[in-house]
Amino acid sequence: MVQTTNKLWPPPSAPIGVSAMRRLYPEFGIKETEGTNWGPFIRKVASPFLSSGRIATFAPGQKRAGLLLWCALTVGWAVYEELISRALLSAAGPWKQIVSAECIKMWANLIRAGWAWKREAPLPLAHNPQGIQTPGLPVPGDLVFYGKVLEDGTLKITHVDFYEAPQGGVDFDSVGGNTGHPVANCVDRVEHRGAEDLARVLGYARIPW
Repeated sequence: MVQTTNKLWPPPSAPIGVSAMRRLYPEFGIKETEGTNWGPFIRKVASPFLSSGRIATFAPGQKRAGLLLWCALTVGWAVYEELISRALLSAAGPWKQIVSAECIKMWANLIRAGWAWKREAPLPLAHNPQGIQTPGLPVPGDLVFYGKVLEDGTLKITHVDFYEAPQGGVDFDSVGGNTGHPVANCVDRVEHRGAEDLARVLGYARIPW
């Protein structure tokens, strides 16, 4: 079962989300080097969450070639590595249950854990025990989920990365993998500018440690 509280673990010296995001800074510019959605870094971020046999099915020439969309695995790996580095092993186990290679599944896991909220909704009780009903605003180190709402009201989530810093108004920067311009194929920082860009944001999640 996914833990929905951080009371079992001592508070770390800095928020896990921020430190995890900073782990990606040295990786800026790392690209897919062996085909679409494939390369050493992608295999590295997948390895804590997928078996070696399953990872191999995404290699060039295999049945899932090109389909290992690695943005969720990148943020999941960064958080997992930070937890391991701080010896927060009792948190690392529940986090592995949260992470998925599919953004929609990871979002659903975070919602069930009580750690995620839709854009313009209040913070969930795990982060807002007073139940204040103002819209929950992201802070650096939070996860940002992007996509659109379909006609039947379901969410189509296409990307996730770390919220890095607000730039005033609706503008912000983010950091993640399987991103970049003009082709989303590397680890990078992305600038989000204007209301149209913000409209792609479906919700946020906060690492509770």
